[in-house]
Amino acid sequence: LLLGLLSDTDPTVQQSALQAAAAAQFPAAWPIVISALARAETRSQATKTLLAGADSALPYLEAAFSDPSLDPQVGAGISTVLQRSGGLPAIAILEQHIQHPDCRLRNRVLAGLAHCGYQVRSDEQAVIAEKQLEKEAHEIAKIVAAQVDLGQESQLFLISSMLQQTKRLHTDNIFFLLSFFSETEVILTAWEVLQSDRFDGQKKAYAIEALDILLDQSHRKYLPFLQEWNAQQSFSALEKYFPQVLMGLEQRLTSLLTAAPEDSARRARICAAYSLGLLGHKELADCILATAVSFSDDPLLVETALYSLDQLEYPLDMIATSKPVLASAISFWQKRNWQELTTLQKIEILKRVKIFSHLPLEILERIAGLLVDTWLQTDAPLIHKGDPGDRLYIIVHGQLRVHIAYQIYDTLHPGEVVGEMTLLDGQPR
Repeated sequence: LLLGLLSDTDPTVQQSALQAAAAAQFPAAWPIVISALARAETRSQATKTLLAGADSALPYLEAAFSDPSLDPQVGAGISTVLQRSGGLPAIAILEQHIQHPDCRLRNRVLAGLAHCGYQVRSDEQAVIAEKQLEKEAHEIAKIVAAQVDLGQESQLFLISSMLQQTKRLHTDNIFFLLSFFSETEVILTAWEVLQSDRFDGQKKAYAIEALDILLDQSHRKYLPFLQEWNAQQSFSALEKYFPQVLMGLEQRLTSLLTAAPEDSARRARICAAYSLGLLGHKELADCILATAVSFSDDPLLVETALYSLDQLEYPLDMIATSKPVLASAISFWQKRNWQELTTLQKIEILKRVKIFSHLPLEILERIAGLLVDTWLQTDAPLIHKGDPGDRLYIIVHGQLRVHIAYQIYDTLHPGEVVGEMTLLDGQPR
């Protein structure tokens, strides 16, 4: 009965079943409880249930974490459970995934180990951590070179933001890995100071100085990764240990577009396809098309590629005939409402809004699917005082006046948000 309730499609029933599973400690239930980490409605209770399961749940957590088809959300949830569990068995599971190929999941693993106070104790452990340090550093160096190549073009906002966010993940990973070799608390305190806007330049300089004293000679080469420099300064500072070749704008975007099919490469590929359309590089249209064909099972990439090919005035009817794998997507694209924004256009709008700017592409993709375009005539009302607070609005074009009768209190412009507070507290406007 419990297994059936745990698999129920009603979140309320599932919540109750998860609470019961915490008390029952029924081994057959653990795989279903772990799968509940994938859904926002059940993630919190599933975490509590697994923590209550203590040692009996650990073998199932270990098996799930080692599954090649692991859902990233489940992996992140498992990392949280293991971090909060602490203890040698939980640390041993996390340790197996120090080199996990998914950057975001690896970040959760390394953060979990760091906050558990993990330290390398053997030559084998040290070699694994050192190799991963080198890998993180090379990934950052590649991103810095890409940032130099891309420059400050306004049309490249989305891909530049994505690269900066990925760079931040790799930088955090370097901090966590360094903490495995030295005083964990000092390293993590320095990390908190350097990554936060709450501390001024002087305190950040003290944090760098503390790291310079604390790190051994072989690890000081990572200090430039921790500095708040622009792309060109970082590129110059990294040249000694992590040299990279600059390509120029077009070749860099082409390189990102055709990169190997890894998790972080997907984000770069989609943004590169979008950027090429905005920049009007017609000579690279064939490259965009070839990428769409190669990754025709990725709806967001295909939609973005078709948008860019349209921008570049590429004959889509001819593609539908010569590339049948894209025929249905092209048919759907040509029937769409042309006033409606594409998914990536919506993601770019979200990325420019402060409350969404820190979110990764995958989360923004889900939120973009919830957005509905709203068009208003001049002077038409959008919301009234007392309306239900069940949505927020992002201004894309035009302006909004906030007024009561003829008294104007504020004027809102593109990129600003209205209604976010009532959406959070559920009160009428």
